[in-house]
Amino acid sequence: MREHKGPVDLELFGPGEDVLVQANRMLELARAVNEATEGVMTKALVATRESQGTRAGDFYECTQGELVCVGGMCPDGTRDPYSDCGCARAFYGLASHQATSTALVTMVPLSRDDYVEAFRSSMAAQGLTGDVACEALEMLDLVADWCPGTIVERRGWEFTVRRLPPLPLIGEIR
Repeated sequence: MREHKGPVDLELFGPGEDVLVQANRMLELARAVNEATEGVMTKALVATRESQGTRAGDFYECTQGELVCVGGMCPDGTRDPYSDCGCARAFYGLASHQATSTALVTMVPLSRDDYVEAFRSSMAAQGLTGDVACEALEMLDLVADWCPGTIVERRGWEFTVRRLPPLPLIGEIR
């Protein structure tokens, strides 16, 4: 079992690369995308089959490209994110209500308000209550500093980068 130690899995960079320089370029690009698309498009997580099978416990039952969120964890998942249940590794589709172990950061043609409404509708359809707007905005905050094209995974309440977008894209922000 491989341990992750933060929001970016730095082992994804090749040997000899200046990790700090690449990470700063990714952050600059993420912020530029946020500014350029404000009010028109929203950066969000969607279900993806990309990189499925990289980890032994991967699973994918969602609809490709649907918006995803995270949910709570059962006692087994809380104790061990690698438990058979999978809830501590899951992102849940807002439309299908199914789970996947991978999510893709992408731009979706929704305003923040539209995104919150999609989130609220999904929760209502499942009979879930709570501060849905707050939870939706937390999902948007989660991806704010990641570049579109980044594939993310989850272990409990820790979210890590599984795969970065292509490096030529990151280098284009200079």
